[in-house]
Amino acid sequence: RAHPYKKQRRYHCNECFTSYSVTVDTMFHGSHVELTKWFQAIFLLKTSRVKISARRLSSLLGVNKSTATRMMRRIQKLVENEPELVRKIVQFQSSQ
Repeated sequence: RAHPYKKQRRYHCNECFTSYSVTVDTMFHGSHVELTKWFQAIFLLKTSRVKISARRLSSLLGVNKSTATRMMRRIQKLVENEPELVRKIVQFQSSQ
């Protein structure tokens, strides 16, 4: 029982009167990087034959180096904790 806010990617709960986004309780929560860039980063890091540096990832995604470094850390943690989810993301990106 929630409705979307106009002009925002957030929702308002009609029961508890709080607002939330779809990234709550995910590795993407609190990040201002677009989800498409996150998925692109996961795909690049998991399918590359050579190790991608933070500098290279930053240039590929159009983010700064420190953002790319933080993304790489979060993705590595995801790979360790949720390998099946990562496999599905890579598989989906491959089919696009």
